[in-house]
Amino acid sequence: MLSAEDIKTEIESAFSPYRCAVQIAELLNEVSLKVYRDDYDNVGFMPQPAALSDLRSDDLLGEYIEICRKQVREAEFNLA
Repeated sequence: MLSAEDIKTEIESAFSPYRCAVQIAELLNEVSLKVYRDDYDNVGFMPQPAALSDLRSDDLLGEYIEICRKQVREAEFNLA
């Protein structure tokens, strides 16, 4: 089972070369993220939040990241 910090680290590293800010609200059981094009991007793109309890599994976290990466690409970000 992944810790909240493990989940945050995995998500943040999944959106290179863009900056990704992850917020984990353990009491609300929610993980949200925002992907920014660069340090000057004030808007960014925010995929749908997910339940923290659902992301504690490597497989489900991987699926969530892939769904978010697809949404980010569709928002015209160019992911590697």
